[in-house]
Amino acid sequence: MSPAPISSTISAGTVAQEVRAKLQIIKQNTNVLKKETPVAPAEKTHQAEQLSKTTAAQKAALTTSVKKDTITLKDTPIRRSREERVYDRVMVSLTQYKEAKVGTLDRIVAIQKVMEGCLKQPKKHLLDAVLAVFKENKDNPSWQETQALQRIATLTPTSRLQLEIFFRLFMMLATKQASKKNVSLNQVRSIFKNEDFLNWIAVTMNRR
Repeated sequence: MSPAPISSTISAGTVAQEVRAKLQIIKQNTNVLKKETPVAPAEKTHQAEQLSKTTAAQKAALTTSVKKDTITLKDTPIRRSREERVYDRVMVSLTQYKEAKVGTLDRIVAIQKVMEGCLKQPKKHLLDAVLAVFKENKDNPSWQETQALQRIATLTPTSRLQLEIFFRLFMMLATKQASKKNVSLNQVRSIFKNEDFLNWIAVTMNRR
């Protein structure tokens, strides 16, 4: 589904301000010309008529220009890539997980969506961002495993296993406890079947 167009409108007040500013400049220039160049009464009348026509034309042109710009902006949607959309959903789900009450179904569903997004789009910047949130909350009691995964039994057996390992891996990385001695990369491969995710785990462990 294409993202809904994002409208950007220019208020009537803004249009009026722009028009008034232009007209003020025109008026000032006209006054200067009047002071510097003496003209006959008939010529003054002719100039006044021309000035009135010019002012009206410029006002109409300015209004039309702003309206055209408004239509162009309104009809042009901002398109986001699949990677950007997944990133946004994961970060929103992380926020929901942090704010949900311990033991609620909403909380376990939120962290499951985080895992699914990370496996769907296992890019370094996304996984690093998720890890950063785990680091921020590594000492938070509600992020300890006894409370963090309450209601996990409501998930399917496969999702339950993946989520347990996923959460444990990120928490071990956040607390700098993960290493080749206590993390089996072969087991990670067999559980998630995702080479990009596996490679990120391996590199991140060596980076600590």
